[in-house]
Amino acid sequence: MKKSIISILLSITLTSVFAQNENNVGIFPDVVYHQKDGISLTMDIYVPENQNNKGVIFINSGGFQSPFFPNQYVENDALSKTDDSNYAFIPKIDLTPEFAKQFSFDALLNSGFTVFDVRHSSTPEYMLDEIITDLNLAVSYIKKHAKNYHVSKDKIGICGGSAGGYLAAFLAANPKNENDLKATVLYYPAGYDYLDERNIEVRKALPSLNISEKKLDSLSLKHYLSNKMPPTLIMVGENDNPFITEPSDIITNELKKSGAICKKIIFENVGHIWMDENGKYSNETGDEAMDTLITWFNKYL
Repeated sequence: MKKSIISILLSITLTSVFAQNENNVGIFPDVVYHQKDGISLTMDIYVPENQNNKGVIFINSGGFQSPFFPNQYVENDALSKTDDSNYAFIPKIDLTPEFAKQFSFDALLNSGFTVFDVRHSSTPEYMLDEIITDLNLAVSYIKKHAKNYHVSKDKIGICGGSAGGYLAAFLAANPKNENDLKATVLYYPAGYDYLDERNIEVRKALPSLNISEKKLDSLSLKHYLSNKMPPTLIMVGENDNPFITEPSDIITNELKKSGAICKKIIFENVGHIWMDENGKYSNETGDEAMDTLITWFNKYL
């Protein structure tokens, strides 16, 4: 009777086959959520055929550079080159560099989640407060247009790693207007207390943190952790930097103390970005982390 929204979406974009199963995905690249200083701020949206009406926002950021992780689509040469809407999803096995596999959308899409791959204006041109403003606009856009992608605006979670983990946590802990999020997954998050002496070198290395100490302190997560935080999963490697591992302990304890749902998982023999002592990305850890992320979002969205 009524044609489903996914059928409509897939009629105007590519249907591509996943590596593990025959599951189609609609790809919407470079969706503009805001214009800023003459540039477009964009996100890519991935819509699986077997949708579960739940959405996951991925903050594509590392060191406040965005995108830090590569696109997960390519132009599909098998289809008409005159049609700009022909794109193919990149299966996890083909993602490069190897560490990009940890945030492959393959398993999320196969599980029915619609994924919003969000980019923000980057360091060194833009400061942390400006980046946060960007991302609040992105969440507002996603909430406003969620139904167009057959996603419930009340079933949206957020995730990211390192700087992206901090940004995801900040948005979840300090929602603007109706930008509330229902679940959070943080890979090795930074930014609990920017004025902590452990972060001196980090602040020197990241131009986006070159703002007044007062403003920088106001953006530290320590000011926003409360029982209003959505269920939060934190995953870190045991060999990560102390400015990651120790604040992760504090965040977990503070959220639990407040009455919020929070769980922390420590992975052995890896550090930042799931790298082992030889600097090699651990596929085993990355796969386990993604499986755990999906379980968390299935439970709380």
